[in-house]
Amino acid sequence: MDQCRRYRDKIGAASSGNRMRRFYGVIGPALCFLAMVCAGSLSAQTPPEDSSNTLAGGRAALRRGDLAGAQSLFEQAVQQTPNSPDACFLLGVTYLRLGETVSAELQLQRAVVLRPNYPEAYTNLGILYDQQGQYDKSGAAFQQALKLKPTDQNALYNLGLSYLRQKEPADALQIFTGLVRLDPLYSRAYLQSGVAASDLGRFADAENLLKRYTSISSQDADGYLKLGEVFYSQGKYREAVGAFQRATELNTTMSRAYSQLGYTFYNLGEFSDAGTALRKAIALEPRSVDANLYMGMLLIDSGERDNALGYIQKVLELQPENATAIYYEGYIALLAGHLPEALGHLEDAAHRMPNDAKIYYALALAYSRMKKTKESEAALGKFHELQAAQARTSKNGEYLSPAALPASNSAIHP
Repeated sequence: MDQCRRYRDKIGAASSGNRMRRFYGVIGPALCFLAMVCAGSLSAQTPPEDSSNTLAGGRAALRRGDLAGAQSLFEQAVQQTPNSPDACFLLGVTYLRLGETVSAELQLQRAVVLRPNYPEAYTNLGILYDQQGQYDKSGAAFQQALKLKPTDQNALYNLGLSYLRQKEPADALQIFTGLVRLDPLYSRAYLQSGVAASDLGRFADAENLLKRYTSISSQDADGYLKLGEVFYSQGKYREAVGAFQRATELNTTMSRAYSQLGYTFYNLGEFSDAGTALRKAIALEPRSVDANLYMGMLLIDSGERDNALGYIQKVLELQPENATAIYYEGYIALLAGHLPEALGHLEDAAHRMPNDAKIYYALALAYSRMKKTKESEAALGKFHELQAAQARTSKNGEYLSPAALPASNSAIHP
């Protein structure tokens, strides 16, 4: 983490003052470098491929996705030329793709010992450590890669992804912005910039970035999925429906796109279309927490509470601590007149989600039916307080992230 942050501080923030000057202190020379290449002052070169038949065959297998074949050939190459950094590197990359992280680390470390100025090897070590959650080590590896090759787009991109995984979207956005400056056509930098901006609550910026991405990569379903989520977060439900539908057209097996489409239809009150989309999502991914939760919510509002309970219980089987499902289990019990059971679930949900207005409304009903007037009045007062706060937030244009939608944007059931 500290290594990542030190590199982040080197390239500076996209704001002003000293941090901006530090940003151009590193990124500026990289831009100059690219300009010189374009102008012909320098010639961009790539390392020549090893001419051995074994390495060439391994590279071909790797390109076509034959990881087992690539592994066999690269292992032969390492046996034939144990001091070849390229053979060690390529075997390490293959092991990494196969998920054999111990072997991958050994080979990649061997590659940088044999060739200390091997930025690609450091980048892949960074990816490996990042996947393991060893962020200090991944930051050090990415930093070394960028020290050797400041314009290494792969290292910059993966450093930005690392920040996203660490839930540091501001740092991630800074990295991806710098990457776009280096290469305005680096499409996935726009995608991840949009994700980072969305995580920061900057939905208008996220929308523009994701629109830019989908204009460049118009056949990528993931871009439309994320654009739909940003539309939803701004209350643009119709635009969200269009984006989610486009995602499902491009990838008919994308369960999350069907799930989000169904939830958006649900919020539009179009229950038939919502049910169709959610059933498709569950068929594709029966263990989807979101799809099962949304289906349960839909069935409650459709008056099919007995059927709804099965979906809610499925969520709790998959995720016992899911506060929204705990609330709905309590709400169904309240409707059925099982007041002590309902109260237990609702109080548990309120403890887990103390700022969710709808829970306090249900609690007020439960207390009232149990003749606990004082507790009912307190719960109702809390409901009005939270509802007013939510109204002010919406008025200011600050919307909740898609991950929080089931807990915060669901209808309050009287």
